[in-house]
Amino acid sequence: MTDTYISPDGRFKLHISPIPMRMSHEVLSPTLYDEQSGEILFDPGGLWDAGSVVWAADSRTLSMLMRHYDNGLRSYRCLLDMELRTGKLIFEEKELFAGPFHEFEMFMKSGDF
Repeated sequence: MTDTYISPDGRFKLHISPIPMRMSHEVLSPTLYDEQSGEILFDPGGLWDAGSVVWAADSRTLSMLMRHYDNGLRSYRCLLDMELRTGKLIFEEKELFAGPFHEFEMFMKSGDF
């Protein structure tokens, strides 16, 4: 079952879909959409598990707690800026990456973190 988190202004929608990985384990994979254009804005790939989703009241930013499937012990903070179309990945207060959504996706899919 997919969970949906709609921005307060209704413009953006985050779908978190379960992806089976192994017996009795699923990764809750996020995908962010622009409801006006229908465009996928951000999709870090099926190896990222998302939780603790928080939209800013002005719908400008989205924050998620993320874990990577190959090492689910580490928690990362993913911050997405809808206005600038940029993302940041933070681990233990250290910024690991900051940049445009398309570059951020490539970074997250690379596993170089």
